[in-house]
Amino acid sequence: MLQIKVKKLYPDALLPTKSHDKDTGWDIYAIEDGEIIYTNTDGKPLYIEYNTGLSIQPPEGYDIKIFTRSSVSNFCLVLANSVGIADETYSGPYKLRFRITHDMPCRIYRKGDKIGQLVLQKREDAEIVEVNELSQTDRGSSGFGSTGK
Repeated sequence: MLQIKVKKLYPDALLPTKSHDKDTGWDIYAIEDGEIIYTNTDGKPLYIEYNTGLSIQPPEGYDIKIFTRSSVSNFCLVLANSVGIADETYSGPYKLRFRITHDMPCRIYRKGDKIGQLVLQKREDAEIVEVNELSQTDRGSSGFGSTGK
């Protein structure tokens, strides 16, 4: 079985967990209430950053994707980079930065809350090749809703 190595950077950090054996992702937890990052112009909070207190090393040939949990819709938060990608070579602390979407006060995560999930993904190596033409397809170049409702 593959192993994901996890190092606790703080004694009270929580290891990633799964609620069900067949879940795709492991829940990750906030080690603190979060650090609010303000804008420079109007003094309103713009981001809140949560530390998991963990460093994580996926197996060789894999990387980790960091997603929000579905419960994020109950909060005034959006993961700032949509999906985080932690390459196999990254060994620093795992942190999640959320954009605050409403004026404070609003509902935000607290210490010990599940703040996201990790998904292990096999890395496929490929080569970028410049071409003059691409193969024809049924869809062609139509986009943004062109396949119907």
